[in-house]
Amino acid sequence: MSAVRTIALTLALAVGAASVAAAQAPAVSTPDTTAQSGQHHRARRGARAMSQRLFEGITLTSAERTTVDSINHAYAAKMKPLMDSLRPAMKQARSDRQRGDTTAAAAAWKQTQGTRDQLMSLRKQQLADIRSILAPQQQQQLDANVKTMKERGGKRGKKSGS
Repeated sequence: MSAVRTIALTLALAVGAASVAAAQAPAVSTPDTTAQSGQHHRARRGARAMSQRLFEGITLTSAERTTVDSINHAYAAKMKPLMDSLRPAMKQARSDRQRGDTTAAAAAWKQTQGTRDQLMSLRKQQLADIRSILAPQQQQQLDANVKTMKERGGKRGKKSGS
């Protein structure tokens, strides 16, 4: 399940490129639109929340925000084809799992390992590029936020049985 969380974090960073500015604004609660909202909108909301947690306690200047946005857009363009190539196998794994065929689900999951590794590598490069433009104090806060996010993800995984 760690790889699933990693992919989710990668996707959130890529999709949340435009939400860095929102991380600087006070949190605004939005009405629950689950009934009318598709999966795409939920993913964007999740990416925005992930980006907010990543930059929690960090105040970016306008120039830093612009640079982070350009970094995120560049990596989003690199990650999109990889994410698109994962979609069929992940859909198949989910279908197999829902049917109770864990062997087929595991095989579909294993089939995506190379692409997931590429995404993980890009995500690490993206985070390093973002970190490099921050001041030392901001870097420390970013590192602490990443650590907290990983810990939260680990706890969530253990609750769900992985």
